[in-house]
Amino acid sequence: MLTFPYNTNLNTPAPYITFQLKPSQQVGILITCAAKLDSGAALTAIPLDFVQQWKLRPDGTVRLRAYNGRASTGLIYWVDFVIGTWLFPMVKVTATKRTNILLGRNVLNQMRIVHDGPRQIVEIISRS
Repeated sequence: MLTFPYNTNLNTPAPYITFQLKPSQQVGILITCAAKLDSGAALTAIPLDFVQQWKLRPDGTVRLRAYNGRASTGLIYWVDFVIGTWLFPMVKVTATKRTNILLGRNVLNQMRIVHDGPRQIVEIISRS
């Protein structure tokens, strides 16, 4: 089991996890980052800065709908996540101008997660 504290530096504390990320099929670029767990997002989103830094090439497009209902088209990229000892290879992501990562249902639905709001922690119990 993995346990992560909520990010309490926000107006409303939110569940974040720490993990490692790298471009798929590349070696030696693994970075440690934090991501906000966003069960409202179907797809994981990474900062556009990562895409530019790693010179990732898009692999298609995807229709997106923001929290405010605004529709747009995003580019698809592939990255690898390492959460604890679990490798999530070839994760489909899109890029945004945000500075933080939004971990969407395409990753969240592969894990059993407990949100403990009163204790302000997230527990990842297992991976399916």
